[in-house]
Amino acid sequence: MPNPLFRAIKPFAHWLSRFYAESQDYPEEREKFRKLVTTLLDATTCLFDLEIPVKISHSAAHSLLSLVTTVRPNFLLEIPCVQKLYNSATQGVFAKVNIEVQVLLYRSLSLYLLLPWNNVPDSAQDWMNRARTHQSFCHQMAASYIQLKDTSSLINNKTAQDASKPVITNSLKLMVDWIECVNGEIVKSKQICYQSLLEVVNISLSIFPVFIHQPDAVENLMTFFLAIFQSCRVQMGVSFTEQAIQTFMGLFSKEQLAETIRHKISAAHRVIEK
Repeated sequence: MPNPLFRAIKPFAHWLSRFYAESQDYPEEREKFRKLVTTLLDATTCLFDLEIPVKISHSAAHSLLSLVTTVRPNFLLEIPCVQKLYNSATQGVFAKVNIEVQVLLYRSLSLYLLLPWNNVPDSAQDWMNRARTHQSFCHQMAASYIQLKDTSSLINNKTAQDASKPVITNSLKLMVDWIECVNGEIVKSKQICYQSLLEVVNISLSIFPVFIHQPDAVENLMTFFLAIFQSCRVQMGVSFTEQAIQTFMGLFSKEQLAETIRHKISAAHRVIEK
């Protein structure tokens, strides 16, 4: 599928969404719609490979995102190429693919499990299974980050801390994107997202003191917490929010605040303001 055709899928997705809605009462039309979506996904999901030019992969990722967010039918998890995409993602197959392509791809996989399916009543949204699938997906995608929960191996170990920084940067970049994408969405989407990331939230709070003197790590951690505060404050609850704020205020002494200003850690400024 050539690059110009991929660019056409985004506006085409709105027509496809309408076709999906209008086909609900006509079994033959529903089958045509399913075959069309399957064909599009078969052509798209095979293009996230290192051998594929970045421009093509990037366009494919945008096309996938359009299908997932605009059309959003309820049967995508039954399509083999989509199942393969989730498995490949959690196995790290796309780890060396262009980072912008990764962000778009993983955003699609997360949002499909979080956003309500179109033309499906709430009673048939299968939220329970989707929540379990999303939590498993998040834990597998954040496996390297979750290993940081043993802070004893990080404390007073500059080598281990430096080795952990790429993990912090890459993992939190994805998580921040997923969190920001549910800002403004329905409560159920936010609940599932927050519950899936709860362990990441707790680990982030526990490792924060370890990296308090390292501006790059502080920026990533504070950006993550800022996204949580803005999108999932209600889901966090008053108790945990107070705990997080007390942790930050306890760590940010006058000296640390001065260091934050000196290094222009913008996310830290915004969290302190919140």
